[in-house]
Amino acid sequence: RNSPPAILLRVTPAREMGCRDPFGEPDFIPRGTGTTERALEPSLFRLASAVRSYYESRLPVTGTIERTAQVGCRMEGVDFIDLGIPTFAPCRDTIYSVGGIGTLEGSRPDSFLVAVGINHVATGKARYANLSVYDLRKMMGVAVATDQRLRGTADGWVSGARFDPTRFYVVPLARESVAAKLPVPSTERTVLSIPYLQPGQPGVPGGARIALAERAYLEETTTVGPAPDEVLAPLVVRFRAR
Repeated sequence: RNSPPAILLRVTPAREMGCRDPFGEPDFIPRGTGTTERALEPSLFRLASAVRSYYESRLPVTGTIERTAQVGCRMEGVDFIDLGIPTFAPCRDTIYSVGGIGTLEGSRPDSFLVAVGINHVATGKARYANLSVYDLRKMMGVAVATDQRLRGTADGWVSGARFDPTRFYVVPLARESVAAKLPVPSTERTVLSIPYLQPGQPGVPGGARIALAERAYLEETTTVGPAPDEVLAPLVVRFRAR
């Protein structure tokens, strides 16, 4: 069972066939349109500050705002092939932002994260987007919210005519026992619950590190992933016991 028998056969033509590449090299579509989300950055930090104040006033916690980092998008897969170097996430259809790395434990409501970001579908920078939680050791996803579930989650956090909540999202994430009890002011409740590892079920063991990943796929006008300089990476508000 552990070492099943197998035979590997390598077939080599007796002579060079000399056939031409039947497909040729596809046209390279550059990322970017010149339209950016940079004008939304002040509102993004304003929203993150509102999230921090909301939970600090209701729970015995202190919040810290952290940035996430874009990965695997400054060079394309063809660049790594030409240079002969290994890479991670060389996907032309998307852009990754990763952060929130650490452990989340316990039954106490004082250890959780809140992702605060841009709904890239609403801004036109993506056709589809999602927010995922990974078991970092295995690089295995254990929870996800698509852009449809992100809609409406920024309602009620910030007041004022100059803030458009349809372009943002606010998603808390915590262990199962904590996630069910976290309050949110929006009518659209999207909270990512991170299960502990159980036999036959995906989850994250106690003490293991998690990571949060946001992905934006396929900008409408280019049909490839958006340019990294034209989208805003999400923020993470990390809450700990006061």
